[in-house]
Amino acid sequence: MKKEREIADTSVGYQEMRAAAFIFLICVLGAAWWLLNPPSPPKRESPVVAPAPIIPPSNPQPPQPASRPEKVSLEFRSDEIAAKVIAEVGRATRPKECAFAAGAHGESRLACLLVESDVYQYQLDADLAADAFSALKKFDFKEAEDPWARTISTYRSLAKTAMGYRAAAGDRLIVLLCPKSSWNQLSLECTAFAPKTTPAQSTAPRF
Repeated sequence: MKKEREIADTSVGYQEMRAAAFIFLICVLGAAWWLLNPPSPPKRESPVVAPAPIIPPSNPQPPQPASRPEKVSLEFRSDEIAAKVIAEVGRATRPKECAFAAGAHGESRLACLLVESDVYQYQLDADLAADAFSALKKFDFKEAEDPWARTISTYRSLAKTAMGYRAAAGDRLIVLLCPKSSWNQLSLECTAFAPKTTPAQSTAPRF
């Protein structure tokens, strides 16, 4: 009887040890999982930043209205500017002669360089229209093509430098190649002169 009681006590003690070991194992595994998977720190809310106010410029520049086309008559000139143009271009045209005619609308100048030639050819600045010059149609001028176009480009460059050409102020130039005998018969006028200008640029010298 005593022996059976000892065996029962031993069995109960063994079960208690197993239960304690199981609980210890669960605690160890829980601690290991917590160390490997720590809780995330609480998220901080980003502060709401209000957009910066748009401040308009103190002195806004109004857009420049498009200029209205105007009729401009050109006259042969013999002033200081014309003399400089004729002298400069003349070095490249000798023995052919050249002449210089000009007119203006406000600060914008319209000039015409005439160079003696056996042909009737012309070359205009980019924003000039051939239809605005009646003389081109009357004398059947043709738009210059190579090799004449390269020659005229040289004359244009020399004339623009000599006259103090300023595109931003509205200066424009037309070059005509034609016989000298027809110069006085040409009606040198532009019926629709409206060059694009840049107001910030300095004023061009007047004729």
